[in-house]
Amino acid sequence: MANTIHPVDVVVATGLPLYSGRMLRQVGSVAFAGATAARPFGVSSGVRPGTSTTTVTATATVWTVNPHAGLLDFEAAMESGPTSYAIDAAVTGAVRAADGFARVDLVWVRQDIPLEDGASVPAVVPGYTYGTVASTPPATPARCMVLAWVNVPASGGGSPTVTWKAPYAVAAGADMPVITRVSSGDVNAVASGIGVISAGAIPAVGMPTRVYVQVEGVAGNNGATAVDVSVDLYGSITPTQGTNHSVTAATAKWVTITRSGFVDVPANATPTIGVLSVQTAQAWFSVNMTLTRVNN
Repeated sequence: MANTIHPVDVVVATGLPLYSGRMLRQVGSVAFAGATAARPFGVSSGVRPGTSTTTVTATATVWTVNPHAGLLDFEAAMESGPTSYAIDAAVTGAVRAADGFARVDLVWVRQDIPLEDGASVPAVVPGYTYGTVASTPPATPARCMVLAWVNVPASGGGSPTVTWKAPYAVAAGADMPVITRVSSGDVNAVASGIGVISAGAIPAVGMPTRVYVQVEGVAGNNGATAVDVSVDLYGSITPTQGTNHSVTAATAKWVTITRSGFVDVPANATPTIGVLSVQTAQAWFSVNMTLTRVNN
């Protein structure tokens, strides 16, 4: 147990303070987002914002992790705290030969802290895990952050492609990055009831995250009848707020509609979410759905 203040000058008479790696990691966590009740020194593991999505490349025989930097917090102990890391030269390894079926392989970086996890030396270790089932990645190894998927076609099916999956590190108090924005365009809901007006899959990353969903747009009648209109969310989304509207004018009229919520996404999962129109008669909708990822 330690109470740490840093940085301060050493007191000559006592030779203190002396800092352990764990103490420095704990006070270093102040600069980053990601603390929870269970992990007060926890951070949101990720690469630096601005890191190229082509940092990982792959051919039929070789994967490559190019220079970049980031933040890792995967040790089991609550007291451990995060480590920054940097890879300043390309690291390569062998890609398993193509099989008779398509598969998804992982390229990752691993956090090794001997006093925390028993590793032989402290290090950040780029590595690779091959998959066995088409479109389904293997389990992420312990203490690892997935940087990318390597999509390997069946033997004779061409060269692998790479899908960037790394989350981004977030400074304390910073806005979380918007990961996607989807517009429905103009949708004519021709009858009463419920209809899908916008849908899409949340991009997967190699660690659990929370995605906040915000829907904003307009809806209106056809000028001939009154209509109650609203939008709802589907796909394991916990709703937080929204609005319902009644368009009563006998002439064409538009109202603003909103809805928001969040969904907790497991590592490497790609859940489909979407927006539903809800109307009592013919109506038109035009909405934007914004997804903001929070690295838990």
